[in-house]
Amino acid sequence: MQHSRHSLNPYYLGLKIFEDIEKHWNNPAPEEKERHGQVPGRGRKKIFEVRENDADISFIRNYLTKDLVNELDLYVFEKKGPE
Repeated sequence: MQHSRHSLNPYYLGLKIFEDIEKHWNNPAPEEKERHGQVPGRGRKKIFEVRENDADISFIRNYLTKDLVNELDLYVFEKKGPE
């Protein structure tokens, strides 16, 4: 799958979100271990849990992080008009 700077491929975005979920659940930060009781190495299990329980909208709302938005360069802001 390919990323384009001019359009959003929803399959690419979904894949990247799943990869991010797996990465974070395989190697949780110390505060995530404490706060949520996350156990390292559970990334694949979490992916299947998310796939089973979340619809498209809740998947994006719950798992698209600011870091991933920045990494994928998804946010574009440009000023239009005199304002």
